[in-house]
Amino acid sequence: MSITTIENRINICEKTREGLSKTISSLLSKHDDIAEQEFATTLSAEIRNDADLQLEGWYAPPPYGIAALFSDQDNFDRLRFDTLRKEQYWPQQFKLLKNSAGIIYASPIHKVSGTIGDFGITIYKGNDRNIQLHLAGCLRALEQSADLAKVGMEFRELHDFTQRLFKENGLHNHRTVTWTDTVGTNLGHTVPWSYEEPTAEEQRIIAGQSLNDLRNLISNKRINVNRNERFKIPANIAFTLEARLERLEDPAMPNTFFHLIITFKNGRKKIVSNFNGVFSVVGMNNYVVSQF
Repeated sequence: MSITTIENRINICEKTREGLSKTISSLLSKHDDIAEQEFATTLSAEIRNDADLQLEGWYAPPPYGIAALFSDQDNFDRLRFDTLRKEQYWPQQFKLLKNSAGIIYASPIHKVSGTIGDFGITIYKGNDRNIQLHLAGCLRALEQSADLAKVGMEFRELHDFTQRLFKENGLHNHRTVTWTDTVGTNLGHTVPWSYEEPTAEEQRIIAGQSLNDLRNLISNKRINVNRNERFKIPANIAFTLEARLERLEDPAMPNTFFHLIITFKNGRKKIVSNFNGVFSVVGMNNYVVSQF
């Protein structure tokens, strides 16, 4: 039997993500031209120092369950990944965060409950106004999508509404690939055990010593927000919206990754971003602000 309740696990998801956002903000405030690999290693060390978390994240590879992709100043090919699991997109030592764009992602696991609290964000340290407007537009569209979610809505309905919204804003997420989703592109997924209790076997894996077994369980337990999924949003749940957005008419614009978590507790919705602290640290807060 699980030693946590569904509501507790939703709270843990929110708290884990909030703490991770603060850690990333702190690291970015101390390091100006840090390399991908150094950033990932430093963030991993911070996560390992948190007694409430597993030593590494659930989404691995990449190493540690952490991604850091830093582009060249005028070339954003580094950010155009299909899946972070490919070695070419693992953190590298020679890629520095300078006056350009970057994508940061981490996937911590709460040790006792097996709850995940992922955080992902796109940052930009340059001054190109078109890029700034692109980033703000991508975040706005994704947050408008989150606003559509309601109890009783099927994931396929949310997917279809959101795809229309993206198209209306000149955006697409055609690059998104998820290994456990055979349908194609999707918008996000459930946080396991935020809407149902773990089985006895699942609880054994959560409490066990094998991180690989736990990673596989979390990965395969997720329900994806795609065009076919008839799962209905219950009164208590946490799920992600994390479409990677690009501009239809200007493919030279950077691929953007803003990872949101939507929670419902007894039917009351909360949209969790924790972005604004990071935006402030890297000087983005004068042109992009999260509503949440």
